[in-house]
Amino acid sequence: MNDKESTPQEKALASATEFLKYSLALSTGTLVFGVGLVSGDLKVDGVPRVLLMASWILLALSVGLGVLAWSRIPVMVAKEIVDIEDKHFTQAGASHQVSFVLGILALGVAFSWATLTTEHPDPKEAQVCCVCETAQKGSD
Repeated sequence: MNDKESTPQEKALASATEFLKYSLALSTGTLVFGVGLVSGDLKVDGVPRVLLMASWILLALSVGLGVLAWSRIPVMVAKEIVDIEDKHFTQAGASHQVSFVLGILALGVAFSWATLTTEHPDPKEAQVCCVCETAQKGSD
């Protein structure tokens, strides 16, 4: 499709398609990052755990809705529908965006809360303990 021959509707649909592609990739990456938080040393209990689970649900929903919106594009092309306001595309796309933003916010709050409430050992104590353990192993 040549830009000189494209109508404003076609350009808008192409831009929406590109935006959807990138936001879908971000949703998926953020979901993987959020799941990776649990496997680390970060202790996630109480409210942060609920927020983390909510973020997973919202991000998974975002991915699913993004895929639905993305799958509508070939149908629109096959039927020669060049309508940025197509109800199936718009509903899934808007829901994808809202759930993505809410999922990011929930993940950020959960991560911040868990980080701020997790007790971190004093690095000096950790070094002293390592020296003590090494000395004990050497004397045995």
